[in-house]
Amino acid sequence: MTPFVKPIVLAGSALTLLATFQMAVSYLSTNFISNSYATLFAMTSWLFHLGQPVYSSIQTQAPYSMPYGPYGYMIVSCFQQALGPSVFSSKLAPFLVTFGSLIFLYLALRTRLGWLGALALTALANTLTLPFEPLQYWPRPDTFLLFAISGGLWASTRREVWGPIMLGFFIGFAVDLKVHAFVPFLLPIAVAWRNNKYFGPWALAGLVAVVTAFLPFAWPNISILDYLRILKMDSNTMFLDASAIHYVEWCSILFLIGLSPLFANKWQAGETTASLWRNSDLWGPLLLSFLLESYPACQIGPNHLMPLIPVVIFLAAHFFADISRKPFLQRTPNWVGLSMVISVVLFTGLYALFSDVVELRDLGPKDILAKERIKDIEQIYNKRMPCVLLNASGSVGTYQDDYFYRVILLFNGMPVGIDPTASMDYKYFGKREPDLPSFIAELKSRYNERIVWICAKDTVPFSHPSYFAPYSPVFSDKFIDDFHHYFELSGHTACFDLYEEKSN
Repeated sequence: MTPFVKPIVLAGSALTLLATFQMAVSYLSTNFISNSYATLFAMTSWLFHLGQPVYSSIQTQAPYSMPYGPYGYMIVSCFQQALGPSVFSSKLAPFLVTFGSLIFLYLALRTRLGWLGALALTALANTLTLPFEPLQYWPRPDTFLLFAISGGLWASTRREVWGPIMLGFFIGFAVDLKVHAFVPFLLPIAVAWRNNKYFGPWALAGLVAVVTAFLPFAWPNISILDYLRILKMDSNTMFLDASAIHYVEWCSILFLIGLSPLFANKWQAGETTASLWRNSDLWGPLLLSFLLESYPACQIGPNHLMPLIPVVIFLAAHFFADISRKPFLQRTPNWVGLSMVISVVLFTGLYALFSDVVELRDLGPKDILAKERIKDIEQIYNKRMPCVLLNASGSVGTYQDDYFYRVILLFNGMPVGIDPTASMDYKYFGKREPDLPSFIAELKSRYNERIVWICAKDTVPFSHPSYFAPYSPVFSDKFIDDFHHYFELSGHTACFDLYEEKSN
């Protein structure tokens, strides 16, 4: 590499990682949790600590469970228990795991490239995750999946007997997070098989994977039967929407990135074919991974491809290491390699900095609003107690912001209530909506206190539409009529409308 290119690559990679680090720190320091599913994830983690079921029965009046395995909840719960239930403690584990993923990926790439190349590709991998909302910072399974897959890649490069065994642990951990999470491990398994083809370590690796995957279900409040029922409910529906075309686009982009080093040989067909043939046992499993991920990715969105990014980057590093020793690469004009390197560095660096600016611009107003509303909730809580204080989600325009405050109520000893995100999913999967009179009866029998609902000021309780087409309201007219039959607007605070039980 030309000498002046090295400082450019180093500076660009460092700026990229620093920009995303600042973004993650900024999100960690805010007083809210983005995304309703991330909020429900934090709530379920605290419920695990309280000894309540992680997987509520689908027959209950107020189900709240999601089709995710228990490890993520357990890890977040450990931080909540150690530091106390808070927004910060709920987000700390994903924050740490995010950078653990980058460390594992760098170590895996370092076995194929020099330190600078490994650093640049790690920065590129991190940048490729940014368009996914960014899921890698939220308390959701995706964060821990990136960690497991990056760790699995590192384990697959170990030549000693512990390589397959550690890979088995990461596979079991990932499958426990999402049942189909074994798919991105097809390439790491192929890499590990190259390094160790003895039966003994692989048999032990299989045992470690199974034990790791099933171990959490030994806890009394983690029911494998209820988890399987939720998975069955979740798998009963298949649809294709606009996200399907985005899936194809992302597949094409990511797969081409994995093969991109082959384009540096000036289309020397013979050498390209030979390299492809030599490594068919690696890119073949990756292609199969894309095909197998098509079901969840087309069903929910291309974010299901995010765990494949470390695998794609590792394949690119492997191809680069494979061809860099070949004489034909020396015939490639220097300006081709220089332009490719500088273009990638500029793209990743500028995109990361742009994302950082956009994220910080959006975080500021949300953080100010969150502080105001949390203070308002504390005042309501102190003034109205004893009562059962619940959150009634508002209209679509404020739904994501309104939903977050449910976790504040839960941390203060309140029940989950009727969860709109879970209700939306359960309704989509053909389950009945909660029956409000029966739910009220359950609360009365358990707490024997009056019920108070808070709703974002000047919004209509339980009025937001579903995320799923045809985007009809989550709650029926009957549910809303029942709500107004039992509750009435009783007052206002700075940020919320209050609905209390009607006096008989």
